[in-house]
Amino acid sequence: HALTRALIVLCLLSSAIHAETVSCPTSFGDTFICECGGTADCTMNCNGGVRVCTDTMLTCPTGYDCTVNCDSNAACSGATIVCATGTNCLVNCVAGNPNVCSSLSISTNNAYSFQCTGDCPAAPAPYVSQPTSQTTAAPSEPTAQSTTTTSTTPPTTAAPIAPEGFFQVAVTSPFGADTGNAWAMAAGYDTQTDTVFLLRGAGKLWTFDSSSGIQQQPDIALTDGLDIYGRGQYYTQIGNTLWLIERGGTSFVTFDVSTRVHTEPGTTFPSIVRQYACMASKQTETGDQYLFITGGYDFGYLATSQIYSITAGNWLSSVPNMLSNRGQHACIVHEDILYQFGGWNSNNLVSIELLDVSGDLSDIGTRTRSWFSGGSLSWSNQGGRRAIAYGGSIYIAGGFSPYSTAIDVIDAASQTISVFQGGSLAYGTDGAASVLAGNIWYMFFGLNVDPITNKYQYMQWGTSNPTTSSTPASTDVPTKVPTKVP
Repeated sequence: HALTRALIVLCLLSSAIHAETVSCPTSFGDTFICECGGTADCTMNCNGGVRVCTDTMLTCPTGYDCTVNCDSNAACSGATIVCATGTNCLVNCVAGNPNVCSSLSISTNNAYSFQCTGDCPAAPAPYVSQPTSQTTAAPSEPTAQSTTTTSTTPPTTAAPIAPEGFFQVAVTSPFGADTGNAWAMAAGYDTQTDTVFLLRGAGKLWTFDSSSGIQQQPDIALTDGLDIYGRGQYYTQIGNTLWLIERGGTSFVTFDVSTRVHTEPGTTFPSIVRQYACMASKQTETGDQYLFITGGYDFGYLATSQIYSITAGNWLSSVPNMLSNRGQHACIVHEDILYQFGGWNSNNLVSIELLDVSGDLSDIGTRTRSWFSGGSLSWSNQGGRRAIAYGGSIYIAGGFSPYSTAIDVIDAASQTISVFQGGSLAYGTDGAASVLAGNIWYMFFGLNVDPITNKYQYMQWGTSNPTTSSTPASTDVPTKVPTKVP
C-alpha cells in the first residue's frame, strides 16, 4: 500500500510538473492568436484586464485536456476557441463582468464543458461538421491522405463549359507549426503573371502559380499592432491593388500584386468594425473607385454601411444602414448592385440584402436609396462564406456550423437564386482564401474544426459563360434588378 501511495504521488507530481499554463494577452490587440504548446494538459488564462482575449483565436491542440478561463470585463468577447479533435475542453466564464463571453464561439467535434457563474450567457453551440446534403460528391484529385506532393498544377485537359464542382488538390503544408495562418487568409491575383497572392497574420505572404505551387515569400513589414485577418470577406481587389481591413477593424492595408509593395494609408474608419465586417468595391465607367464596408462588430453586431471614395480620398456621409445587423458575412458588387449574404448576429442568417450603387455616389446621402431584401440562401450557417461573380452570375459557398459543401448561385439578370447543380465544394471550409483567377475559382485552406493546411480546391469554367440547369428555389428574391434611382 505504501508503494502504491508513493506511485500515485509521483504521478500527480509528474502531471503537475508537465502541465502547461499560458497567459494570453495582457491587453487588447497585443496578439490575436493564443495557443497551447501541445505537449501537456494546458490552462489558458484570459484575465487581469479589459478585453484581453477579445476577438482572439484560442487553440487547444490534439490529445490533451485544455481549460480556458475568462474572468474579466469582455475577456473572451468575440473569441473563438478551437478545441482540436480528441481534446477535452473546459471553458470557464466568470460572469459579473460585462460581456465576459459574449459572442464566444467554440469550434469542436467533441463534447465540451461550459461553466459560468452569475448572470451567464447561453453556452455557445459548437461548429460541428455535418454531412453535405448534396447527393453527388464533387470529383476530386488524390486526397491529402494518399499523397503529399507539392505539385499543384490543375488538369491540363480542357475544362468543361459548365464546371463540375470543386476539385481537391493535396499539398505539403506551407505553414509549419503556425497552422493558424491557414484560416481567414486574404487572396489577390496578378493577371500579368498569373500569380495568386495569399496574405495573413503580421504580414506573412505566400504565392501560388501552376508551375511553382505554393511558396512562402519574405514577410511584409506591417506596423506594430496591425494584423491581416478577418472572419467576414474582409478584402477586395481593384486593378492591381488588394484592399484589406486590418484586424483591429479601424483602417486599411493595401498590397499591390504587380510590385509586391504594401501601404498603410492611415485612413481611419468612421465606425470600428473589428474583424467581422465585409468589404466590396467598384469602379465606375469614368474611373472613380469606391470601397463598401458593411456590418461588423463593436460589442454588438452592426448594420452600418460605410463608403470610401478612393478617388476623392474621403468617406461619404449619410449612407443608409442595412436592414439587419450582421457580421462574418460575404458581399460583392455586381452590375451596380451591392449584395450582402448571410452572416451572424447571434443567430444564423440566410438573408440577402441589396443596395443600388450605380453612378456617382458622392451625393448618396441625399438620394432615395435604401437597402431591400433579396430573398434567402438555401442553407443556414454562422458565416465564413465567400462570394465571386462570373459570367453574369454570383456564386456563394463555404462557411461553418454546418460546414456545408453546397453552392448557391444567383442569376443577375433575373435575380433568381438556386442551388448550383453543376457540383459542390470538395470539402466544407470556413474562412477560405477565395479568389477568381481568370476562369478558375480558388478556395485556399480555411478551417473545418481544425485548420486545413494540406489541401486547396478549385472550380474551373470553360470558354463560355457558366450555366445552371437547376430549378430556382422558392424564395422571395425580386424577379428583376431594381430600377436604378437617378
